[in-house]
Parts: sequence; structure tokens; C-alpha cells
Amino acid sequence: MTLRLLQSPLADLHRTLGARMTAEGGHRMPLHYSAGALAEHRCTRLSAGLFDLSHLPQILIDGDDAPALLETLTPCDIGNLPVGRMRYAVLTSTSGGIIDDLTVSREPEGLFLILNAQMPEAVLPLLKARFGRAMRVLNAHALLALQGPDAVTVLMDFFPGVDRMAAMDVRFFSFQGVPVRISRSGYTGGDGFELSLPGRHAPALFAVLARDPAVMPAGLAARESLRIEAGYARSGEDFDESTTLIEAGFDRFLSTSRSDFPGASMLYEREKADAWRRVPLRVLPVRPVGRGTPLLDPLTGEVIGVVTSGNMGLGDIGPAVMGYVEKAYAREGTTIAVETAAGIGDALVDLTRSCRHARSSPGLAPR
Repeated sequence: MTLRLLQSPLADLHRTLGARMTAEGGHRMPLHYSAGALAEHRCTRLSAGLFDLSHLPQILIDGDDAPALLETLTPCDIGNLPVGRMRYAVLTSTSGGIIDDLTVSREPEGLFLILNAQMPEAVLPLLKARFGRAMRVLNAHALLALQGPDAVTVLMDFFPGVDRMAAMDVRFFSFQGVPVRISRSGYTGGDGFELSLPGRHAPALFAVLARDPAVMPAGLAARESLRIEAGYARSGEDFDESTTLIEAGFDRFLSTSRSDFPGASMLYEREKADAWRRVPLRVLPVRPVGRGTPLLDPLTGEVIGVVTSGNMGLGDIGPAVMGYVEKAYAREGTTIAVETAAGIGDALVDLTRSCRHARSSPGLAPR
């Protein structure tokens, strides 16, 4: 039986622009356009890349009690999130592992969530059981992302005042009389914005943004290489329920005042035994390194970790990968040996990689 993929509201426009499509999160989405992923990656770093992220579930949760209820599912503070601000959060299991990550924005009437495309079958029932009829999935909405140093200048022509937004701010604007929710956030490690609006109006907004000389439409291949280059983790690839927040490097998102979240006691019990840490790595010399590649002690040759995300790297730092290593090796500048088809190469732990391309302090939005 062939699974029928859902179409983005921008599907016809993508075909007109020459997109090569791929399956992602149950949808058919652009992998790259005619210019190719390398050009899209570089344009996003140097000026602006325009992405369609309409495969990501968007959710509204009504009610003054929504923040407190969400806190029963996450170790992240939601109750103190001001209206008009976005925060990164994770959902934890009773065993102390990570079910998934998401972004949550505080609105006057409640909360606005953007989920991953990989794990909706795990997260949506969990949220539905907690919020019931107060939760609405915005199936008819689209999500665009304009990322890169020129993104703010481009958007100012259509949304005056967007330049006054700080990282992780959320504001409402209007495009052709249609409300557009804009957050200064993204998944590329640089400055950028995400724009949510009704799907039937999204092609017109995408088209006018794409006509700007500074903007290049970009697909999921560039988005993947950008997030790996920035050191951002991906759900289901760099972490899952077998991974704790501390192993994944998400302990900075833990509340300092709460211990009532799912798996709280197990998290710290597991931490006593666990000896792994997620680290961004740079591979030298240039060699392809894929998921599952062993990481070795350079002196003994013993396996001390594994690559969870990897590719050739399309940016200015060469092949950028991510993986887990024993805690003793998770220090900036540590050299780790990596197995490749061409032989043994060096991988350098690069903890400073994230957000190095930002002109101003960027936001983090996971997918």
C-alpha cells in the first residue's frame, strides 16, 4: 500500500520554481530548487534563504490555564513566558527521556505551538489528552521561514516595524489584509524569521519575497546542512526517548525552580550512570561522514562515540557533523578520530559552532 503524501499549500508554486520534491513528515516538500542545495545554503548565509515549512504542525491552545497545563509535560518554564515571546521546550517521558521538542509562544488567549514533523503521532495524542477541546490544530495554515542576514531588510518592505523585534519575539502583522504571525526565530544558526498565515494566502507572500534580489528559495537539503553546521539537534536523529536532556545538551532549558515534570527523578538517576554528551564536530580533511559512523580515541582506536547527523558540509567550515562521545572527550578543541570509507580522519569538537553566523543574537527553533 502506497502512503499518500499531503501537499503543501505552496505545491504548485514550488513546481513552477523547478523544485525537486521529497517526502518529509507525511508531506511532499521541496528538497532543493534548480540552483541546488549548495547555492541555497550559501545564499542563506550571505543574504537570505526562503523556506516552506508547512509540513510542521501548528497548534493553538486556548485558556489562561494553558501554560500551567503544559508545564505538566515539560521541564521548561512556561508560566513565566511573557505575552509576545517564544521559548524552546522539550517534552519528557516518565523514564527521563526526550519525547520531542517544540517551540511555544505566549499569546493573550493562550499558547501557540510549532511541532516537529517527525513525531506527531507521539506528541499530538499527548497534547490532546491534556488540553482536549482547548487545542486546535491549524491544518489550513502555512509556515514560511526567511533566514539570513538580509531577512530583516527584506521583510521591512512588507511588515514595517519587524526590525524592532528582538530574538524570540512574536508579533502580528498584516499582508494583503490577512493576519501574519511573525517570530524572530529559526533553525539555521543565524538571524531570521518564521511567518505563519492561512495557507491560501501563503503562495502570494512566498512569491513576492522570492522576487527580492537578496532572496533565494531554499529546500530541506539546505535547511539540514545549515542546522548541522550551526550545531542544532534534530528530533529522531540526534535525540529520542533513549536520550536524556543532559546527554543531548538541553540542560540549559531545565527549570531551576520545578521538579514536577515527567521523569524528573529518573533524569538525575540516569545522569549518574550515563557517560555521553552530544557534540558538534568538524571533520578534517574533507571526507563524507554519515550517520552511524564510529568515533574513535585517536591513540587507542577504541570506539568512544558515534555520528548521529552528518554530511559533506556546504558552508565555509567544511564537513560538519554531530554525534555523541564519552564525557571525557566532550571538550572544545578535542581531536577525535573518525572512520570513513577513505580511511581514518580527524574530527574536532567545536562547541562554539552554534550561531557563529548571526549578525545579531538569533533565535533557536527546533525541527
